[in-house]
Amino acid sequence: MIDDARRCFPELRVPVVDGDFKLVYEPEPERPNSWMVNDHCLIRDAHGVLHFFGIENPFPTTAEALEWLKEGLVPSPRPFIQTLHWLMHNHLYRSGTHYRVGHAVAENVWGPWQRCPAALDGGEERHGHGSPFVVRHENQYWMFEPSARRQSWQSVGTGIYTSSDLNNWKAVDDATEWGDRQVFGPTGHRDPCILRGDDGAFLQYFAAADAEGRHTISLATSADLRHWSPEAPCYVDANLPQYAPSCFGIFESPFVMRHGGLYYLFVGFSHRHYYETFVVVSADPRRFLPEHKITTLFTHAPEFIEIDGVTYMSSCGIEDPQVLNRSGLWMSRIRWLAP
Repeated sequence: MIDDARRCFPELRVPVVDGDFKLVYEPEPERPNSWMVNDHCLIRDAHGVLHFFGIENPFPTTAEALEWLKEGLVPSPRPFIQTLHWLMHNHLYRSGTHYRVGHAVAENVWGPWQRCPAALDGGEERHGHGSPFVVRHENQYWMFEPSARRQSWQSVGTGIYTSSDLNNWKAVDDATEWGDRQVFGPTGHRDPCILRGDDGAFLQYFAAADAEGRHTISLATSADLRHWSPEAPCYVDANLPQYAPSCFGIFESPFVMRHGGLYYLFVGFSHRHYYETFVVVSADPRRFLPEHKITTLFTHAPEFIEIDGVTYMSSCGIEDPQVLNRSGLWMSRIRWLAP
């Protein structure tokens, strides 16, 4: 695949991790490892200050976990590792979890990060929040956040908020709802990423599944960030087994960035273990092909930000039984190498 991509794109560069990951932010610093960070975004404000917005989830207490474990202590032919993953996944994503979109600020990626009041909070009802993405447009900030009812995983609400200061957010009431199947597909979607194209249109990438059960990174476009129109998926891998149409497909956390005249699509794909993201290159931000995969990065839900010519990558999440002490936000540098 890398040879084919190199022939098609002579200016290709391959992103590689440069050095170690560093833990830079804990959701509850006075109680380390009591909360986890999951999908998130990074943005610099007009003064160059970095802002983190991310869904945060408390871990169960020991007493709660013991009660939940009883559900898994039933004789079963499935391997233990599958039981362990089922227990973690089922109880980290049950109703009442992921109800806080945390907010923190720092002068640089390595910190120190100062925790701020939550950008969105599910309150006593613990209404769940999805992966946030924030962009600046017309002197204000726009947050896109696919809220979800954890019982059914169906998207609800507008999912679009605006702010003048990145601290106080107001819902946009007349925007396209995340549940609009004409725009966002028949089975729901998650993990938005928004890029502004050369033609001025905003391109929103999100993980989804189509009506045939194929796993896609889908695409919608907008001129004003309020109203969205569907386009053909920008990435479909027909080589993967098709599922009965599910809510979101198997892909996660797409991120698209431009580097050196090419576009790079990063896609979470936890088929071997949780911390796994493959990278696809293209000259067209609306079309990425499976044969143009160029590498795999061992990170979960990464975000990328370029500062003073240096690319930084984040990582988060704690679902992989093989990885410990990953509850917070981690950062690393990225180098771009000629293949």
